[in-house]
Amino acid sequence: MDIKSFFDEVDHELLMKALDKHVEEKWVKMYILRWLECASQSKDGTLTEKQGRGTPQGGVISPLLSNLYLHYVLDKWLELKFPKVAFVRYADDVVVHCESEEEALAILEAIRERLKTCKLRLNETKTKLVYCKNYRMREKKDYGSKFDFLGFSFKPTMYKSKRVGEVVFLGYGCEISQSSKTRIIEGWKKLNWHRQSTLEIQDIALKINSRMRGLIKILAK
Repeated sequence: MDIKSFFDEVDHELLMKALDKHVEEKWVKMYILRWLECASQSKDGTLTEKQGRGTPQGGVISPLLSNLYLHYVLDKWLELKFPKVAFVRYADDVVVHCESEEEALAILEAIRERLKTCKLRLNETKTKLVYCKNYRMREKKDYGSKFDFLGFSFKPTMYKSKRVGEVVFLGYGCEISQSSKTRIIEGWKKLNWHRQSTLEIQDIALKINSRMRGLIKILAK
């Protein structure tokens, strides 16, 4: 699931309440509040007041403050209300692992109400239930069986058994997503190596080695 317009809707009062638990220095909190309340300026010069919510997108401390906010809005709340449910969160993208359809529907509705209480809302177009189909779970469900998270696609995948020769089985795994592949390919094209004829082969190697190492690690998984 994804939170709609998260950085624009973080409530300043609730954020400062979370900050009080970790920061004692009044002067630090004063500067953070001034920064949060500072108006933003668009390209045409128009000033937009924050009106008690939102963190500056692109600001160096915004990710830290936003993660602190969601730590109490979601992380600690899920641990308290649903201690047996596993979940992972990266910024405002969240995956919650449930054992049944009924549990998933109930938790999704509970999260929706929790966010509403904390003056946030789900991005319904990017939030969905997924059935993690594998050889153990072959029921027919009215949900998709694939989702993308942090540049990877998680979906049913055929694997070779390590114990029974050439036997294959349906597992649930991940691989680099198609959108990530497209972005990487477009990035390589923009480098225009064929037009940089003044470079020695060693110069090219130094420029692309780090990229290649990252790709090899991703593709080897």
